[in-house]
Amino acid sequence: MDNKNYEETVSESKEESILKAIRLLEEASSTEGQRTLTRPSISVWRTLLKHLILIITYVVLCFAAVALLRYLKIGTPFAVLVPVALGIVWLAVNFKGICVDFVLLYQKLAPERIRRSCLFEPSCSEYMLLAIEKYGSVKGVYLGIKRLFRCHPPNGGVDYP
Repeated sequence: MDNKNYEETVSESKEESILKAIRLLEEASSTEGQRTLTRPSISVWRTLLKHLILIITYVVLCFAAVALLRYLKIGTPFAVLVPVALGIVWLAVNFKGICVDFVLLYQKLAPERIRRSCLFEPSCSEYMLLAIEKYGSVKGVYLGIKRLFRCHPPNGGVDYP
């Protein structure tokens, strides 16, 4: 125990000392859980517009692929498989950016009460960003979702990916 806290809790009577110690503990616990809340400096509308453009690009590519298949008189099964294959490739190329952008949007738009309710250090959204950066998009999102399911009492503490 440091001398400052000892001096602040010692009194003439035992009851006063206990009350001072309780007050110190309450002050420490109320300020200890208050981590600094940072909001990313991203534009919500620009981010949503970027993803809308990505989706429109995918749709246009699918229509162009189906039109090309019809022009070449290639059968219907290919007309279904090509958009699905394009979708898988499109998602594989853009998945990391999509995940990171939506976590950043959450960090920017989520109410402070919800953002501060995380029991872990770093917070669950920061953990997901770190996990995506360290392990890649698929495993990072998986680890981030696992972390979200653990974010309830009695769990908590320091936990880095």
